[in-house]
Amino acid sequence: MKKIVLTCTLLVVLFAVAGLSWSVGQATAQNGSIRADAPLGNGFTYQGFLHKNGSAITASCDFQFTLWDEPVSGTQIGALQQVDGVSVVGGRFTTILNSTSQMMAKPFTGKARFLKVAVRCPGDGAGFTTLSPRQNLTAAPYAHSLRPGAIISGTTNVNEGALNVAGNYDGMRVSGADNGIYITSTGGHALNIGSPQDDGVFIRRAVNGIEMDQISSNGVYLNGVQENGLHVVSAGNNGVQVDSYGNIGIQVKGGVTETALFAASFLGDIDIQGALNCSQVNCGIHARAVNGDAAALNVGDVVSIVGVEAAANGDMLIQVRKATAGDTIYGVVSGSAEIRQDALIRTADATPSGALLFVVTEGMAQVDATQLGSAQIGNKVGLADSRGNGSLGIALETDASRDGLIWVLVDPQ
Repeated sequence: MKKIVLTCTLLVVLFAVAGLSWSVGQATAQNGSIRADAPLGNGFTYQGFLHKNGSAITASCDFQFTLWDEPVSGTQIGALQQVDGVSVVGGRFTTILNSTSQMMAKPFTGKARFLKVAVRCPGDGAGFTTLSPRQNLTAAPYAHSLRPGAIISGTTNVNEGALNVAGNYDGMRVSGADNGIYITSTGGHALNIGSPQDDGVFIRRAVNGIEMDQISSNGVYLNGVQENGLHVVSAGNNGVQVDSYGNIGIQVKGGVTETALFAASFLGDIDIQGALNCSQVNCGIHARAVNGDAAALNVGDVVSIVGVEAAANGDMLIQVRKATAGDTIYGVVSGSAEIRQDALIRTADATPSGALLFVVTEGMAQVDATQLGSAQIGNKVGLADSRGNGSLGIALETDASRDGLIWVLVDPQ
């Protein structure tokens, strides 16, 4: 009766398993040489020591590998991977597993994993011999710092983070959690995210989207985000909650232009218990409304209210039209409203009749100079030809030669 034994050697330190050893795989070029600029990939290097009938094997053998969630029975993870012609010298061999995600792209999620190995060497016939038991894949000590429930603790210098996340798209994505992100007692920024190409933080289905307590500096600091700085979907309690901040609870900087995404967009009521400090030069309150005019409305049009209508979700939206003689001024069109990736954003496009738009009801806005009367910097300005009821606001410039628009500090009265 033949006996094949697979034993471990102390060739690696990153991971040690009963009966075998393995280490983190490296991405390689097609010719087998290691590329310094290649991504790490999903593969890992498998190293083992193979005995047959008490003797170390030297031969070219075929192997089959499958990954499981239990040491006996259980559920297989991914597909079987067969590696033929593996060189075994003095019992030692090396091969790469899961390089093309045969065992799934992300098989290691912090839960126990067991590797089932079968081997076929010359003289064994056509069948494979399954080695027993399955090999328990255990992490090296520092690999435990990335498993679920892990704690990262230590002293960091200025501009260093306990956990730094860098990538092309989402900076951090949390799904199906109680608190999406829970941070307490930080000496600096609780969460600092700079320049991701997609969402800065994306949270779906959390009780509290982000909860913070006793923050000495900024609760959330976002800078240069190309998509949504903070995207919270379906929070059961608070989307974002910040308690006891020492500087700024939430600060969003960069990427906001006259027609780009808003620094903050709320599809629902906002409760502010305290002062609202609008310190930026281009700062205003933009209200959602519906174009109730027969014609399209453009950026800079002064509008008045003609009624209300119910949106599909039951919200009541104000209907506006281009202001005419005798109308009470409501505000100035700041752009068309479009929904992209569950977020309401503003564009410079004309808004057709019946479509959503944004109206600046207070703050700075660019206004169509042809609708205005005589404008002097620092003085109130209203509609031309004595139309309208009251003033629109205070003129901040008089030169409309660039685009036909002038800046006005909107404050209808």
